[in-house]
Amino acid sequence: MRRLGLVLPVVTAILLTGCNPRANDDSGAVSLNAAVENQGGDQLIGLISDVVNDDATTSDDFLDVVVHADVKNLSSTPNAFYRVNFQGVTISYSRLDGHNTPGVDVPFPFSYAIGGTVEPGGTATLHLIVVTQEMKVQAPLRNLWFGEGQRINTTVTVTIFGADQVGNQLQTSASAVVLFGDE
Repeated sequence: MRRLGLVLPVVTAILLTGCNPRANDDSGAVSLNAAVENQGGDQLIGLISDVVNDDATTSDDFLDVVVHADVKNLSSTPNAFYRVNFQGVTISYSRLDGHNTPGVDVPFPFSYAIGGTVEPGGTATLHLIVVTQEMKVQAPLRNLWFGEGQRINTTVTVTIFGADQVGNQLQTSASAVVLFGDE
């Protein structure tokens, strides 16, 4: 009887461990999808970034990005193991004309940590800095100060990183227009 008392908890623990999902086992996993929200009711999906205020100061610019945690296997019930914790974001810029040298043609890319959670099948809206005050005092944005009518047309790509409770690393990207100028 003593032997059965030791074996039963071990067998139970092994069986329960087998019921939990493992990293890279995506049978019930989620995928992340992101989209930039319209920022003001106009037709522009993105923003117009004023590189300098009237009093010669600068300010950060933000975009709202909606992230969906879509369940891959619709026949399975989503569970808390696939809750996604956001970890970070990378912001990068490009131009359609191919002039993409950071610090010359477009602002330097940057990354920062973020927090938050999205449940399987759920949605989260992230209010993200996409243009920092510091970027506006460096080339090429500094070159636009008080330059009436001068603009740099860019595409910003926002890449969001996270992980589910099992350890699966997830990421998604969304893009939007950013028009830099002295407005």
